[in-house]
Amino acid sequence: MDMCRSLKTVLSAWLETYPNDFREPPEYSTLNSLVQFAICNACDNDFAQKARDQLSAFRECDCSEHIGSGLGMCSLSHLNRTELC
Repeated sequence: MDMCRSLKTVLSAWLETYPNDFREPPEYSTLNSLVQFAICNACDNDFAQKARDQLSAFRECDCSEHIGSGLGMCSLSHLNRTELC
């Protein structure tokens, strides 16, 4: 379980600091893998939710950019980070 917590800590910090490293439209395979990792290994529901939230933010932003709104860079910066950790 300690290894899972360590991985969660590193991945969570990476996702928060460099969210566009995980931006792989249209499937977002890495973010989906992070969600599955968190669920299957019972790491942390908050971490799984953080990855899901980022996935939703990317999908909304990419969809908006596709239709021409040009929202630009997507991240979770609009959310209270203390609620995500």
